Amino acid sequence: MADCPGAKNRALNPYRPDRTRLLDLYDSILVDSHLASTMESRVLRVVRSRYRLVKGDKPQPELARMLEAQWFEDFLQYVAEAVFRGHTLIELGELAKPGQLKAVNRIDPRNVLPWSGQVVRQQGQDKGYAFREPPLNAYLIEVGRSDDLGILCDVGPVAIVKKYAVGSWADYVNKFGIPPRWVRTSSRSAHRVKQLEQMMQQMLSSAYGVIEGDEEIQVMATPGTDAPKVFDELISRMNSEISKRILGQDGTTDNKNASGTYGSLKVLQGVAEDRHKADKASAA
Repeated sequence: MADCPGAKNRALNPYRPDRTRLLDLYDSILVDSHLASTMESRVLRVVRSRYRLVKGDKPQPELARMLEAQWFEDFLQYVAEAVFRGHTLIELGELAKPGQLKAVNRIDPRNVLPWSGQVVRQQGQDKGYAFREPPLNAYLIEVGRSDDLGILCDVGPVAIVKKYAVGSWADYVNKFGIPPRWVRTSSRSAHRVKQLEQMMQQMLSSAYGVIEGDEEIQVMATPGTDAPKVFDELISRMNSEISKRILGQDGTTDNKNASGTYGSLKVLQGVAEDRHKADKASAA
């Protein structure tokens, strides 16, 4: 799952391109809250924008009301997410009534072969139905180029490093958050050893015990380095890299070190705004 270069190479294989592993990787890294939130900040700007229909140079407000439906919002979301997920195929569903769709669906990209322009029934097949030719081209909307793997392909290695950092930190807490304890005794009595074992188990909730003679309870010391800071700074750096790739800057996300005048922060916001405008242009 973490083999990002290998997954990318398989997706771009000139003889038999296969995006399955890359798409599995996308699903894996999108559980990252920072990545998902930063991605949504661009997608929602497209979905929540106001649209109008124009015939020539005249607005058509009556026809525009047809777009005030769930299917159109879903369509915009699929189009906006194609910037991140790469080539996308959107299916126009059945009509609720003339001129009004019931729903639109994003075809599972694992079943889409963009290089040959085919959609297959089952993953792994290499022969299917041509979606760029009649009659399917009237119902299936193609978004993105055949070789477009999306921004998530670039963000993947950074998100994987962050995932390992979070996992390592959790492992550190599991080992050293509550330091291990042990009891040292010279007694050879099995009965006494059993008593000491029960005492140590009970000390998880009641922090005291009765010992005898030269018996001694010891607690493992935590490492002297500031390991939590190491993990935290690595995670913060990865979050910064994700923000820079998606928004072009990290000053308007959760970068606590970002500072400056109103003008400099306005510039950072403008960088992100450029991407929002480009996203809306691609969805128009």
